[in-house]
Amino acid sequence: MTYFEAVVLRFEVEIVTRQLSLNLIPERRQERHQIIESLYRSGLNDKQIASELNQRGIKTPSGKDYYYELVFVTRRKLRLRKERHFAKVTVMNIRLGLN
Repeated sequence: MTYFEAVVLRFEVEIVTRQLSLNLIPERRQERHQIIESLYRSGLNDKQIASELNQRGIKTPSGKDYYYELVFVTRRKLRLRKERHFAKVTVMNIRLGLN
């Protein structure tokens, strides 16, 4: 038997999809998200939502006024976060070996 015939290689890999928790979003931010979603569902576009938020005195997390691009990005990020949150967790096991 040669040295290489006695070598056994084994790999185990476990891949788990990353799932997010909506509970980690601060309460004030969740409230802003709910307001933005509600205004969007009522038929307002992003520019109108930004104007409404500013009229209500609702500021961004950094204390600035809203503008339409920020509303769009906020809605998009929230939608993607929800999609990841409710996505199935996939676990894939891969085992390779040589005997």
